[in-house]
Amino acid sequence: SCRFGQRNRVFIATLLAVRPGEMSGGALELLLKIPGEIAAGDPRMAFRVPILKPADLEIALQADGAPVEGAVALNLSLIGMLIEVWGEAEILADAKLKVSLRRGKDLVRLHAELRRRYERRMAIFFPDVLKDGNLDPPQGLHGIVRDLEALWLRQRAR
Repeated sequence: SCRFGQRNRVFIATLLAVRPGEMSGGALELLLKIPGEIAAGDPRMAFRVPILKPADLEIALQADGAPVEGAVALNLSLIGMLIEVWGEAEILADAKLKVSLRRGKDLVRLHAELRRRYERRMAIFFPDVLKDGNLDPPQGLHGIVRDLEALWLRQRAR
């Protein structure tokens, strides 16, 4: 059993291995054989790069045309991101979102949809990166994700 967001989850899985965790400070990690119906329920479609410091990625968020203050990116992929909002703005589930991301010379503006919310954290999806069922993100987004991934990998290697 585990807690995910505000909900408790229970499932049965085969335990494949127990090993020391690489990213969890040595805490043990469990390798599970997850049943297909649970794996299919995982909405993530791409690896998300952790944002190590808020200064590593500038983000500007608008909801229904109004700026949302206090938005900080926690991770980013080619299809979406997880943000944390510390401002007072209320973002409704059906709000029309626009996100601007800047890292160095790369700037990208994307339409976005709110997919999930966990208190101050929000999972955002970029619907325009999928064309006829194929991944086709803008070049600027590719550059930002690649640069952040390289930064993250350098930090891990230290």
